[in-house]
Amino acid sequence: MLEARVTLLVVTLAAIGCPPARPAADGPPGRAYPEADLGPGGPVFVMDDAGAECSLHWDARSKMFIHVASCGFGASTIGVRTAPALTGPWSAPVQVYRPPETDGPRPLVYAAKAHPELAGPDAADLVVTYATNTWEFGEQFTPEGSRSLYWPRFVLVRAGQ
Repeated sequence: MLEARVTLLVVTLAAIGCPPARPAADGPPGRAYPEADLGPGGPVFVMDDAGAECSLHWDARSKMFIHVASCGFGASTIGVRTAPALTGPWSAPVQVYRPPETDGPRPLVYAAKAHPELAGPDAADLVVTYATNTWEFGEQFTPEGSRSLYWPRFVLVRAGQ
């Protein structure tokens, strides 16, 4: 099974030939860390099994970072983690939705992501998408496959649940 980890990676702008950037006037709290501040250990893992496709955003309402990802591959659920800072500590994933396609024959459900820029009917709602596909490439080009496969599915979950 594939394993994905989130690593905070710091690259100096000078190292890639860019002029120094100015910090943004708005946005979530935080700052860039100079390479010298990382210490001899360098970057560290802050979250295991983060998912190959995921989303990570600052939620001003809860004052937490929210990470959304598919848990598993093939048959999967949608998990949400929270943390007060990018460096953690991160909560364990809370399973907030089980896509119905997960229970079908030969499921291929993946790529869950939050879309905080889209508003749900309630302030605590978080719009999440996920993808469905097939293990048989040719099925995408059948009339049923072209209507039902590889289109994003939208669901509402409770933010920070």
